[in-house]
Amino acid sequence: MVFVIGLDASALPIIVPAITDTFNSMHLIGWYGSAYLVIIGLAFQVFNNIYPISCRIWGGTGLLVFKFASFLSFEGGSLCCYLASNGASVLLGRVFCGIGVAGIFSGITSCLADKYPPHGKSRHSRIAVLFLTYALSRFVGPLIGAAIMDQLGTATAWRYVFLTNLSAIAISVFPILNWLPAYYRQSKKYQSLHGTSAAKMSILLSLFEVDIL
Repeated sequence: MVFVIGLDASALPIIVPAITDTFNSMHLIGWYGSAYLVIIGLAFQVFNNIYPISCRIWGGTGLLVFKFASFLSFEGGSLCCYLASNGASVLLGRVFCGIGVAGIFSGITSCLADKYPPHGKSRHSRIAVLFLTYALSRFVGPLIGAAIMDQLGTATAWRYVFLTNLSAIAISVFPILNWLPAYYRQSKKYQSLHGTSAAKMSILLSLFEVDIL
């Protein structure tokens, strides 16, 4: 799953010029990647608050629902990009992908933190594997994106990069949902969800205002 996320992020710069040419959306060229990253930053902390609260209230069911919703968000975003009829549709798809990635990463890192002891070698080795997998995908992603663009050689070949994401996520979603542990540490120290959301939404609106001006 982490590998697919890395592929999605690293292949995007290869296909952005083709997307811009297709929709004549030069004014959005900087936001196709930036919106994705901004949303991840905003949503990650929100998920970090929601996950333990939902587990405390609903147990493993709440965890499963949020994990599956994150996968659906990433799938829906990729589908929106694949079927996009204008630049704004691609941008909207990237936003949903960012929400999904934030939920997935929050779930994975929280599970690793709760399943393995803080000072044990098991946690460190698995975190290392996680980052190595992501680093490898960042190297392979541009190669795959360039290969798809080169082999198809059409103005809309970029759509098939998002189609590849759809296929890969669909294959990996069910094994991952079964593998991730359903146990979360019950902590009473939560950040203010409303305060965190309001602050980060203010940052997001400020960024969009700067872009408009």
